[in-house]
Parts: sequence; structure tokens; C-alpha cells
Amino acid sequence: MIANYTTSIPAQRTLGEVMGMLASNGATLVMVENTDDGKPSSLSFKIRNMAFRLPIYPEAMLSALRRDGAPPRYCTIDHASNVAWRVIRDWLRAQIALIDSGMVALDEIMLPYALTPGGQTALERYRDGTLALGPGAHQEGG
Repeated sequence: MIANYTTSIPAQRTLGEVMGMLASNGATLVMVENTDDGKPSSLSFKIRNMAFRLPIYPEAMLSALRRDGAPPRYCTIDHASNVAWRVIRDWLRAQIALIDSGMVALDEIMLPYALTPGGQTALERYRDGTLALGPGAHQEGG
């Protein structure tokens, strides 16, 4: 079952926790993008002159909750949004711990979410074919 699937904490409260966590870990800018109906849909932030955007996909979370057989009271888009934000909070907390420990560097763990000059993330550019990656240093049979 998906982590945090029984949460009763609203997305807005979790968003406040995430923004505080980012600020206390060096973020100099934190912005929230909302849907047309005012629900938070992505979080952008800047740390050490690098900008990142973390998307939130409540529809995907809702599908996962249904797939995992969550009780009907947990299978609404509003609840899925609450769960998605809790999962993002936990994921971000784990990434910050890895960075703080020196196990990884900020760019090493956050590169897919780094914003490029056109406003897309590196991952979005890779997926649409505008960011090509060359062959790896290790090739089979070489």
C-alpha cells in the first residue's frame, strides 16, 4: 500500500512543512504553482543558484490508491492530493538527509528536476528529445 495513504493532513499544511524544510536547508526562493481551482500542483525552489521544480500528480496517486485496493473513502482526488504531498515531503526529507550526510551532492540527486533556461525540467527535456544523452562510459563488449 502507498505510504501515507491514510493521512488526514491537508495538502496545504504539508506544503507549509515542505516550504519550511526547504527554507531551513538553504532555499532562497520557494514558489507554488496552483491549478485553476487553487490546488497546489508543483513546487519550485532555488538552492545554491540552482532552480528545481517538483511536480505533483494527484491523478497518478489516485490510480495507485485504487490499484492497491484502498478503501473508497481514500479514493478521491482531494485525498490523493493530500497523500501525494505527504509522499513528496518524505521523499524530499530523505534527499536532504543524503545531501547533508555527504553521500550525494545536490545536483546528483536533483538533476531530473533542475530547471533549464526554457522553463522545463531536465527530465522533461530528456523525455521530449530536446536533451540528448550520449553513450555511457561503460559499454558492453568493449
